[in-house]
Amino acid sequence: MRKRSKTFLYFFVAALLLQLIAILKLVFLPETIDTSFDMNIYDTYYVIDEFTLIETVTGVYFLLGLGYWILYRLKRRPNITLSNIHALVTVGGLAFYLIASPVASFIEDDSYSSYYRNSDTLLILLIPLVAIAQVLYIINIFIGIQTPYHRHKRRKTEY
Repeated sequence: MRKRSKTFLYFFVAALLLQLIAILKLVFLPETIDTSFDMNIYDTYYVIDEFTLIETVTGVYFLLGLGYWILYRLKRRPNITLSNIHALVTVGGLAFYLIASPVASFIEDDSYSSYYRNSDTLLILLIPLVAIAQVLYIINIFIGIQTPYHRHKRRKTEY
């Protein structure tokens, strides 16, 4: 008998943890409220408030988990391998960034700090990988809509 995937739990837990991080940051580090994430892509310079970015990612994770949860409640079966790859890349990529970013900023050379940041490089490398994982999510949702979950009952054989 095949196990039903509960991938939605990964995304709900990640969304709750991100929300908790945002609240704890507001309570215990109020001086970081005005921090922003800035990224230069070609001739465009993007500046995003860090709190807004965390709230947006929390909402996206909640919506991703909601898609898997709806399939679970409708007794539809997404591909478990695609679900695991999507969850690993999306949730694991965020966890990797949250752990590696402080380490990268700690070891970064001060001579390049105004021009080049290691944490930005990490994010630029993770964004395409996470974007590809979202394509897997869409494919997996379509697979899940078309594949019902059948629970096989064993037939009693009479002798």
